[in-house]
Amino acid sequence: MRNELKLPRDESRFSKWKSLFPPTSKINQHDADYCYGHFRLCNLHFENQKFSSLQKNRLKRNSIPKIDLLEQLELQETNGDADRLRMAFSNEEMTDMVKILGFCEDNLADCVGVYAVRFPNRRQPDRRTFARVERSLRETGKFAPKSFDRSRPPIEAALEEQILNRVAENPTISTRRLALEFEVLIVNED
Repeated sequence: MRNELKLPRDESRFSKWKSLFPPTSKINQHDADYCYGHFRLCNLHFENQKFSSLQKNRLKRNSIPKIDLLEQLELQETNGDADRLRMAFSNEEMTDMVKILGFCEDNLADCVGVYAVRFPNRRQPDRRTFARVERSLRETGKFAPKSFDRSRPPIEAALEEQILNRVAENPTISTRRLALEFEVLIVNED
């Protein structure tokens, strides 16, 4: 069960955590407020007794990461709720969240517990994640945007030469006319 935890905002706790990171780490380039809002640390970097919740998504006040794991640590920098949502959960996981949200009659606190029981080996979402998933689905009708292949289809060298010759003959010819004459798809790149 994996959860991502925010770094502490409190300067004294933050300085304790910061001292455990390698000097080349991104965390050493920023202050506590910035790191609190932009970086996450996996719960696997903490011992079990350092958590105040069974879902391992809330730390006790004076918890610090285990030193032995920090050598292999890579901080995840986030760029807002939507990116964090897409990176963290698959469409299948988000679908399960919506089903559980309905099952729990929109009680977000119950959703967290039910999800943990039904899917103990998955990364565990918190209440806000359930709310974000539901809001994203309600507002956009989808979880994550589809990616489209915007690359230009390959054109054979001989055909490309013919098109270039045609443009040299008539520099004012439109791309639409070229596409019709040579039966090719021309993609305008912005």
